[in-house]
Amino acid sequence: MAAMKHLREACVRAGFTPLIIKRLATIVPNVSQVDNSSNFLNNIPHRKHPGILHLKCVKLPPELVQAISFWVAQSPIRDMEKKSKSFSNYLWSRKRPIELKDLRKKAQLLEQKLRKDAEVLVQQKGGSLDESDKLKQKVLTAIRQTTFHWEELKYTEELSFLYMVSRMDANYAAVSRAFHEIQKRVPDFQPKTLLDFGSGTGAVSWAAHNIWGESLKEYMNIDCSVHMLSLAEKLMRAGNFL
Repeated sequence: MAAMKHLREACVRAGFTPLIIKRLATIVPNVSQVDNSSNFLNNIPHRKHPGILHLKCVKLPPELVQAISFWVAQSPIRDMEKKSKSFSNYLWSRKRPIELKDLRKKAQLLEQKLRKDAEVLVQQKGGSLDESDKLKQKVLTAIRQTTFHWEELKYTEELSFLYMVSRMDANYAAVSRAFHEIQKRVPDFQPKTLLDFGSGTGAVSWAAHNIWGESLKEYMNIDCSVHMLSLAEKLMRAGNFL
């Protein structure tokens, strides 16, 4: 009742007539329109609601585990565990490249702050403001110190291998979750071809094969790194995927 009173007062202040207020009130029905004619919520436990999609602990396929183990044993990389952890931490700390408009905005804010600080310093100690060139140099220095220096990451043969060791299980689990939801929501969906752009070491293909292996007839992996594609193919062949 209190909420309706506040709504009526707000409508009156806005210039609505009592008739219009009454029409607005009739838009919200007094009885809920939720259809529960089947008494669904009382018959089935909430944990079995069709909207809840449970997924057990995801594990890599045994064939993939064997393939990875085989190539790890054949690898000449030393201190692989240490290097893979270090590379994984680097990937987590890596940030996206800053947009040009954001960089300009940041430079403007830094310039305003530095100029304001310089004006305060001049008022306290006397003298004159720095020249524009000096101010620009200070802005550039501050940007370099506070902005992530993004560089393109080129996956060499060793780096691709470390990526597989550190990220294959996580990538496979994330994609498996998405594919599991698709399968549950659209059980009739039976894909015949798969295109993975930015395929890396092939985790998407393995996850799709695990769910729709019977219907999928063609897999196409595309990646800018030749070493990534080569490693993905080696895993598929060693795991009898191809």
